[in-house]
Amino acid sequence: MDKFKQELKERKQEALLGYLGSLEEKDQELIRNQFEKQGVEHIFESFAKAVKYNEGLTEASKGMEIIPPPLLDHAEIMNGFTDPKVPVKTLKVSSLPENLRDYLREVGECALRNGEVAVVIVAGGQGTRLGYDGPKGAYVMPLPSSASIYEILMKRIGALNKLMAPTEGEQKCVPVYVMVSPQNEAKTEEHFKANDYFGLDPRSVNFFAQATMPSFDKNDGSVLFEDPLTLTQNANGNGGVFAALKSSGMQDDMVRRGVKYVHFHGIDNVLCKSAEPLFIGACIAAGVTAGNKCCTKSGPHEKVGVQVIKRVGDKYFPSVVEYTELSSEQAEEKDTQGNLTYSAGNIVNHFFRLSHLREMDLNYHVAVKKVPYYDYAGSKQLVTPTEPNAIKIEYFIFDAFEAANNLLVVETNRPEEFSPVKNATGTDSPDSATKDICNLHTLYLKHAGILEANDNNLYEIAPGETYAGEGLTKATKYQKLNQA
Repeated sequence: MDKFKQELKERKQEALLGYLGSLEEKDQELIRNQFEKQGVEHIFESFAKAVKYNEGLTEASKGMEIIPPPLLDHAEIMNGFTDPKVPVKTLKVSSLPENLRDYLREVGECALRNGEVAVVIVAGGQGTRLGYDGPKGAYVMPLPSSASIYEILMKRIGALNKLMAPTEGEQKCVPVYVMVSPQNEAKTEEHFKANDYFGLDPRSVNFFAQATMPSFDKNDGSVLFEDPLTLTQNANGNGGVFAALKSSGMQDDMVRRGVKYVHFHGIDNVLCKSAEPLFIGACIAAGVTAGNKCCTKSGPHEKVGVQVIKRVGDKYFPSVVEYTELSSEQAEEKDTQGNLTYSAGNIVNHFFRLSHLREMDLNYHVAVKKVPYYDYAGSKQLVTPTEPNAIKIEYFIFDAFEAANNLLVVETNRPEEFSPVKNATGTDSPDSATKDICNLHTLYLKHAGILEANDNNLYEIAPGETYAGEGLTKATKYQKLNQA
């Protein structure tokens, strides 16, 4: 028996061995190559560790308590906070005095000018829910400019590069790392090349692919097939970005460039200000390992995770709990001022020190899902389950928070920084995000004295003209939004 089949036998995969024996040699080789590409030992050991870790989490959660993070006293920004029982504190941008706001922004700008900040964009998703067959970032928004999501974000980074230029004509580009999936990698790179990298230096834009793992039968742990000769594959969770940065060599690339701080965000927030100086500066000044830019929840039952302190026994951790993990009582609980107790809505906008990422080793979590599969051990037919039948193993990005010594929540203004594109219509859709962009841009134009205060139309400033409303003149390019 060859090594591959011996490894399957040691892992009690008799049904798969029997199926392989019924196939022609060339088909066996196809299946063997898929297993060996990821490593038979790696696949099954990862599954076993995930199941064991999940059992430990279930036991630990019985005594778990969640605590809302207290507000950060402004004096602590300079001195840091080190109480192990309070590893998370909240800084509300709206409450910052102007001199402190300017100071924190300057700290961030100094790091940017020194080339110490990188941006990582998690962009492995497809535009399927938008009715678009391609990378989500390449989706063209219904804006007057017809810009794609990538164009909006990349040209905003280009505007930041110009702001941070030490002298006129000299730019130090913020390095950008785009995490793609095997499914959208080629089309994403094509989109950037076809658009000349949206004005960015191609040497500052890097692509790396998220790893995938097979799905497993929830009863016996066997690997599921999507057709007679192909293993199922699914992305290894939003926390897979850390493992992918390491395995792809991108972490080492950051070190070579002199990067110390990393700003992570998703692809679908069209108002996201990549490497935003105030956020970066606040996290650096407070001396924290990690930061989470949040928005106050729009209501008690908004479907976003919430930043909390998690207590398990005598240990306290920064953590995010999903909205499904909050009871109705917790979701609706209010403080003495009448505000939601658990109000810091997670918008996938994170800061990490690179040194923390290089030391991190996350565990896989278990997710029980419905996964269609080819029944090679029985009917030899494709099966569409009506109940959850499979285990997917995934890394969670929030585990990076729990491994951090301390974390700063920076609570920001939603209309200026958060408008996701998730649904084809209605809330969080291309239409709602377009309106949010144009509402903000119209305010910028009015504050700059370019529009009259009583102008009731909405306008889009051309991508790349400004980072956050600065530098606007009568020569600024902008277009009116046609509203139905």
